[in-house]
Amino acid sequence: MADWYVSQVNVREGDADAGEPALVVDEKVLTMKDSKVKLYPSEKVIEDFYAALASKSEKRLKKVHIPKSDVFYIREAIYQRTGTLYSLDHVERSMYLEGLLRPDEVLEPKRPRGYCSYDTDDVG
Repeated sequence: MADWYVSQVNVREGDADAGEPALVVDEKVLTMKDSKVKLYPSEKVIEDFYAALASKSEKRLKKVHIPKSDVFYIREAIYQRTGTLYSLDHVERSMYLEGLLRPDEVLEPKRPRGYCSYDTDDVG
């Protein structure tokens, strides 16, 4: 049996007077440990998931990468504040580089994306 972690996401506005950033994420995780499935990034998570279900292909279903709900919430919060809609992969990668996600929660954590100056081969 796989090891599972319980998930809870709390996103709140930070206290600038206390030196907190604009958004503060207190998180716990729901994920399966030691997954060996090769995944791929997509912006059409729901569509890909249902297409994989409809195909009745276990292999195709296992390839669908569904980011943690934190990634969706943070992306929407960034969009609401800045008007910039980043890709799910970009937000997930940023959260990983900032220490908000563990390597087992991220699609290909050791592969640099080049989204910022410190997203290089040295990370991970």
